[in-house]
Amino acid sequence: MRCWTTAWLTLALGLALLLTGCRGSMEIATLGDDDTSDDDDASDDDDGAPDDDDGAPDDDDGAPDDDDIEPPGDVLGYFYMQGTVQHPQGRFADGYGYYYLNEWREPPAVPAPVLVDPSLARGAEYGCEIDTPETDDGRGGEIPTYDAGLWAQLSAVNDMGDVWTHTMERWDDDGFIYYLSAQTGNPPAVPPGMLADFEVPGGAEIPAITMPQSFPTHAAFGVAAPALDPGQDVLEVSRTDGLAFSWEPGNEDGVEIVLAFFEDDLVWSVECWLEDSGSFEMGAELVEAMPSGLTGLVWFRRYVHAWHPGNAEHPDSWFTGALQHRWFAVMGPDGEAGEE
Repeated sequence: MRCWTTAWLTLALGLALLLTGCRGSMEIATLGDDDTSDDDDASDDDDGAPDDDDGAPDDDDGAPDDDDIEPPGDVLGYFYMQGTVQHPQGRFADGYGYYYLNEWREPPAVPAPVLVDPSLARGAEYGCEIDTPETDDGRGGEIPTYDAGLWAQLSAVNDMGDVWTHTMERWDDDGFIYYLSAQTGNPPAVPPGMLADFEVPGGAEIPAITMPQSFPTHAAFGVAAPALDPGQDVLEVSRTDGLAFSWEPGNEDGVEIVLAFFEDDLVWSVECWLEDSGSFEMGAELVEAMPSGLTGLVWFRRYVHAWHPGNAEHPDSWFTGALQHRWFAVMGPDGEAGEE
């Protein structure tokens, strides 16, 4: 089951992956740290200069000396950027991320894409999952996170020379350090189908990192259903008829469809990972578990991923771009409310 927090309201399943129960921090060696003691106490380390780490300007000569070391293998940077097509109108961007101690899963296969969130069936394991406050037992545990500076930023330039930037500010939630979109209102829409630059200024534990053309954004696509009637702002979901979806099929591993309702810290949801076939019916047997009288969200989402193995310039980095179509939703008057 998933662990839910109030971050649902702003991230739509974003920080809910790790925020609940994730606390604490620990110090690690700075990536690429250059010790002033002898590198290997050899008089000729690799380029004829005595002591390659003694402060002489010979550390960046391209030889495999101490400035070409691998970063700590247990650090993973995970950042997510989402572009949204808001129905009835509007486009905006949202993002978050963190550097953390990767002790809870193996690195993804390279180059095969692997989705980070293990709580939904992925790949060939398609299906839907219902979560209610009674059935969701959460996911806990402490995951140390690391300070990479005051912000993380994405930027890209399109064919017309227009510059797009998106900044995520650092937040410290009782030792859990993460980065969250700083813009208010409707930040500029993510340029679709591009590779954006990624940058952090460096902090107490992670140095400054610049990774040009490393962060993928998802290409645009159309969704024909559900559709709002003219002048309608909120999608009405039928408890007896369910909810039909129709979209432009593509060559994807799968697509995500979610119906979710919120009240304080409580969340009711139907989450589906489906074949990219072009159509799906969220039937009454799924919808009937949702409560009445609450405003919720419906979204249809596709992902694109990039895995960057660690090197002397950055730790292991996992970047996920997504594009979603989103509607505000209410349950229609037909039938009885789901169990609460």
